[in-house]
Amino acid sequence: MQEYIPFIIIITFPIVLIGVYQLVKRNKRLLFILDDKLLKSPIKLSTVLLVVAMFYLLYSFLIHLLFGVDNASDYIWNLVGLLVSASHFVKTKGAPWNYTILYLFTMLIGLFVYGIFISNLVGYVKEKLKKLSKGRTKIIERQHILIIGRSEYMFPVIDQYIEASVKIKQKNLINLVFKNKVKNQKIVLLSEQLPEKLMGEVEKRTMALKGKDYTSSMKKVYEKELNRKLIYRSGNTSSIHDLEMCNIKEAATVIVLGTDQEKIKTILAIGATEFKSNEESFVICKFNEKEMLDLAERNDLSDEYDLIDINHLISNLTAQTTIQPNLSFIYNDLLDFNKTSIEFIKVNEKVELQKLVGKSFNEVSMALSNAILMGIRNDKIIINPNADFELKLQDTDSIIIIRDPNIMIEINDVNPLINHEIICNDSYHFEKKELNFVINGYGKNTARLLTEFDKILDPKSHVHLLLDGKYKKKADINKFKNLDFQFNLQELYYDGFSSFEKIVAELDEGNDIDSIIILPNHFLSKKEQDNESIFTLQNLKYLEKKNDRNYNIT
Repeated sequence: MQEYIPFIIIITFPIVLIGVYQLVKRNKRLLFILDDKLLKSPIKLSTVLLVVAMFYLLYSFLIHLLFGVDNASDYIWNLVGLLVSASHFVKTKGAPWNYTILYLFTMLIGLFVYGIFISNLVGYVKEKLKKLSKGRTKIIERQHILIIGRSEYMFPVIDQYIEASVKIKQKNLINLVFKNKVKNQKIVLLSEQLPEKLMGEVEKRTMALKGKDYTSSMKKVYEKELNRKLIYRSGNTSSIHDLEMCNIKEAATVIVLGTDQEKIKTILAIGATEFKSNEESFVICKFNEKEMLDLAERNDLSDEYDLIDINHLISNLTAQTTIQPNLSFIYNDLLDFNKTSIEFIKVNEKVELQKLVGKSFNEVSMALSNAILMGIRNDKIIINPNADFELKLQDTDSIIIIRDPNIMIEINDVNPLINHEIICNDSYHFEKKELNFVINGYGKNTARLLTEFDKILDPKSHVHLLLDGKYKKKADINKFKNLDFQFNLQELYYDGFSSFEKIVAELDEGNDIDSIIILPNHFLSKKEQDNESIFTLQNLKYLEKKNDRNYNIT
């Protein structure tokens, strides 16, 4: 009977295994655990196969025990060896022919289990590497900058931040406010683009912003800092799960990019996370269309987040720069990381500012010897209050100042003698100016720019809309005639440079042109917009030189 035992095991074991599986199938819960939990996980599947192999050994041992086989322990030991390693088959040389067949059967089971295990392990590692390459692992950074989405605006933002970080490393920037924030702070980029593609684009686009004076050694330092600071993640920008993957809860700043529709969805998703907007953690989002900004404000999103109407902002800057030439130099100087900057400084975080608690705005302003006080932030931001504004600085307030951030704040006598009798309390009346402007091009901001001009121009002023005749149908300037402007509005069309030169000469007869604004034609591609703007600028520079004029071009 003993000579048939190997065949009994070979034939009955698969039958027993099928019987066990049929019993499991009758129990729906056990079947669900087997199919959904165990067989879908490579590691768990390997564990199941290992249990099957152990069951095979136990079954073989029980069969040998049941039939009282001599030297059963030796046979079982050989079975164990064959399950572990196929090379053990050599050691079974000289075994009875029936057990040789059993050993071959056992070796095949071992190779199958081992092969599945290795295959699953390799697959698991590949899946993990794929997940890492796709940027799907959770962020553990804290107080980081999270940029959600993608647009052309992200590259200058990243560039300015990396530039500040490089200056800190080279000790060219000792501003303690920026240094403490920037030194160890990372930037996390979440977009639907794959990390490796976005990584290459970011490096290429940020390096393109560098001037010719940027040496190769400076570029190496910049690239090293770029790789150190940036973390890439791919995902859905309006998915709560993907936002939490980027640890949005502990982010210091969240910048939302993309189309206006995408921004609305992202902001709503942010509201469903644990992120809380406050003085230390906030969301910045710019909108191109006023309708979308109005939608966000109707949903009370502007109360929690910094929402920027970019077209209105650009129109204001353009109008102000046109009225006051060289104002753009002040904007650039205030907004970079060099000597002059705008800062929010908490009173309770600076010992020297504690002396100013309880003082009025005028007293605080006079006490600051090397800084210009712009305003104060408490429960709201107050910029340049009137002289009669009764405001007392509190310990929990922040002062908004313009200063060189690389030097300590100096405080003068906190109790200065102020002669209130000589302070003029009369309300300031803004005097509108009579000016003549030329606006070349038709941009998205044209209507808003004209609206801003209407606030500051005298009714006797003239604004001339100058446009290439080939774009007459696309521009649809006639819609401006429905707007009720106080100043005189005129549209003019030119055909080629000669016509352009003639119109400019007629408008500037007697040096009448006060300023010329170049706007990109919004119905063209961005590349075509830039090309046309540069072309127009070069033509105007030529006319300036030819006519010995300075057109104050914006």
